[in-house]
Amino acid sequence: MYHSITQAFTAGYDPVVLIGSDTPDLPAPILEQAYTALESADVILGPALDGGYYLVGCNKNRFPPAMFTGIPWSTSDVLTTTLHILKHHHRTVALLPTHRDIDTPDDLADLIRRHHKTAFKSSHTFTYLVNHHLMEEHLR
Repeated sequence: MYHSITQAFTAGYDPVVLIGSDTPDLPAPILEQAYTALESADVILGPALDGGYYLVGCNKNRFPPAMFTGIPWSTSDVLTTTLHILKHHHRTVALLPTHRDIDTPDDLADLIRRHHKTAFKSSHTFTYLVNHHLMEEHLR
């Protein structure tokens, strides 16, 4: 994440928002909220239900590289530890609505159950799940 953010800054982008690839159903209004929040906050985080985050964004002049150091990745303490680091570096943080990312088979099953009758069913992600017969086992 550090390298992606710094490369985007180097390319002239500011602010920068990264979205986890494990959040295929992220609603567009959350992205709008993210950019709006960066008008007043140094950093934004989108909390995931599992204790991590599905989105991170920041402004170039207030980017604390240390925010990705010493994080217990793949644990329920990722968000809490990140917030502690940001507080230590005196950065203002805005939290977006909590959203579920896809890390486990249960998370995938939940995605399928939530969206098998929504507009998301026409997405490339859903098409892949159908074509690889992953839908049937999760909709029983």
